[in-house]
Amino acid sequence: MWTLRTRRGLFWIRQSSKTGKYELSIDREKLDTYDSPEQAAKAVHQHTSGFGWWDWSHLEAPESLAGWNKWKT
Repeated sequence: MWTLRTRRGLFWIRQSSKTGKYELSIDREKLDTYDSPEQAAKAVHQHTSGFGWWDWSHLEAPESLAGWNKWKT
């Protein structure tokens, strides 16, 4: 599981034990499922782009998992 705190909320990427796919959620709202955690991370960048308050400059590569917190589940 990976988490990323933004001004919009807390994004989660979790692997489903049933499907093996990666579920992207913000706070408790499920957004979509992806084949890889990197695809989910890229989707977060898409979900937050267009919001002028979000600054991705602290992430080396917003479309990757750089800057995400990794949690053992």
